[in-house]
Amino acid sequence: MASGTGSAVRIERALLSVDDKTGVVDLARGLAEWQVDLWATGGTRAAIAAAGDLRSGGRGTDRDRLVVRRRVKTLHPGLLGGILAPRTAEGRRELAERGLLPFDLVVVNFYPFARHLAEHPDADDREEFVDIGGVTLARAAAKNHAAVAA
Repeated sequence: MASGTGSAVRIERALLSVDDKTGVVDLARGLAEWQVDLWATGGTRAAIAAAGDLRSGGRGTDRDRLVVRRRVKTLHPGLLGGILAPRTAEGRRELAERGLLPFDLVVVNFYPFARHLAEHPDADDREEFVDIGGVTLARAAAKNHAAVAA
């Protein structure tokens, strides 16, 4: 259970998508011990799976195929719908009708824009360093804060 502002969220399914992988394996281990269904994006999933001793290496977010020159990774209606859906009978029904699963925990950290600019000051494609996926996931979780821990 995650708690905040006097309420508790039962965590059954988590989405992990981090740029800085520090501590993500330990977090995944802890969540797996609590039987949390782990979902993770590309590099995060690889880091978790590389640990090798987890009962769940984390399900990949296969529905979020990399499209538009790798710009669209986590921006998928299935993931966002699972985060944003109200935990009402109607919300649960709509998720079920669409074959979507609710997410109760979202773990993100943002792509370090300033660091990448400093490392690549002459890059012609600086806009590629802008993180929109992590920010979107964090805002979606915040919007549904009564049902999603972030």
